Amino acid sequence: MAVFLHCIQDDLARFPRFLMLDNVEDKGMTEDRSQNFQRVIVAACDSMKDDYQLIFTTSMIDPELNKSEYVVGPFYKKGEHTLQFM
Repeated sequence: MAVFLHCIQDDLARFPRFLMLDNVEDKGMTEDRSQNFQRVIVAACDSMKDDYQLIFTTSMIDPELNKSEYVVGPFYKKGEHTLQFM
């Protein structure tokens, strides 16, 4: 995350201004910590002036963010699947 934020601010940085975080609470992160991390990510990115793209997925979305402009697509409950098999 730190390298990503640095690259947004530094025109000489040679890394893309793109970050994808898939399932941020993997490996046992608790719901409270996951949601706090989500809020930290959003606050840090909101302060950026230059263009960037950040994609992160979570199964424990912060309720404050769930209905915001940051959310794309529906929330899938356990047992519901994004792919429907016939």
